Amino acid sequence: MSGAFNFYYMLNNGTDVKAMLAYTATDTVGRTIGGTAGKFAGAAGGLLLFGPAGAIVVGVLGAIGGAAAARRLVVKGRQLFVAEEDARVRAAARRVAEGAADAMPGKIQAWVLKSELMRDSLAGSHANQAKVQFAMSHRMSEHIDYWSCKRTELQKLATNLNREPKDLFERLFILIRRTGIHAHHIQDPLMDLGTNMREYEAECKRFRTTHL
Repeated sequence: MSGAFNFYYMLNNGTDVKAMLAYTATDTVGRTIGGTAGKFAGAAGGLLLFGPAGAIVVGVLGAIGGAAAARRLVVKGRQLFVAEEDARVRAAARRVAEGAADAMPGKIQAWVLKSELMRDSLAGSHANQAKVQFAMSHRMSEHIDYWSCKRTELQKLATNLNREPKDLFERLFILIRRTGIHAHHIQDPLMDLGTNMREYEAECKRFRTTHL
């Protein structure tokens, strides 16, 4: 049944014979080992709780559950087939995060200068000027603090890439959007990341690493 489904998947999803044979073999071996372990564990529990009849029924259920659990582990094991692409995505994501973090001081400094110019231009004894100066200065300080925090988050992301590649990709782009960094500051690493992400997704589809 596993082989037939994988053959169908190959015909309809553009994978190849090598990948089909790889995940057919891992599916079968994983379900066999996991199913056998689940069968005996279930039988032991059924015998303890319900006697001989319970051992038979729960043993069968254990075999099914064990096979399903093993199948999930096998899918994770097939991640080894895309390890190279995975590593390239992570390396590219690190370069993007580092580039974005490196671009932040310039943006922060520009806002510091704007804040200083604003204070100088509104300096004076008039009450309205003082109120406007205080409000604008406070708002600018909030922006500067916010972007400083986002830069710290980018730096942390660049040194901690433990997320799944797709989660990492999404988190990185959310951070970049929130920092307001213009794409030209990180254009090359962004293009590199996009290329590596497409290759990773193609290999995941080829080896069916995301399907249970």
